[in-house]
Amino acid sequence: MGTGHNGGGPESTLDEGRVIEALRESAGIRSVAAQMLRIHRSNLHRFLKTRPHLLSELEDIDEEIKDLVEGKMLTAIRNDDGQMIRFFLQTRARDRGYGIKQEHSGPGGGPIPFQQRPTIDVDKLTFEQQKALLAATIEADEDADQPD
Repeated sequence: MGTGHNGGGPESTLDEGRVIEALRESAGIRSVAAQMLRIHRSNLHRFLKTRPHLLSELEDIDEEIKDLVEGKMLTAIRNDDGQMIRFFLQTRARDRGYGIKQEHSGPGGGPIPFQQRPTIDVDKLTFEQQKALLAATIEADEDADQPD
């Protein structure tokens, strides 16, 4: 595979039309497009970076691919593909109760234990109390970092 290093960089061997064509044929996958253009992937990235208007072309390609895949998904649903029907309902019909629900519980199926920490209004502490609190916090952090 060529590297595009012929003295002038990728700009000297590429034209926008060829790049767009390769991106369309590769479904916007840049590494595949670079292979089709026989250049290194980094050269294609550099080429695209210097032509920001091509980024809208990439967005269009992405939207076309999404449309294509959604069309295939619809065909599969119409052909009674159970997995596709389930996928569609779980992702697009959550408002009708088809989403995947995850329930969390504590030990033995009971409630999750929750321990509320006391809150301290530091502004009401004296400077000495603030120093002592800071030292205790640092000590507790160091203890937590030590293996048992």
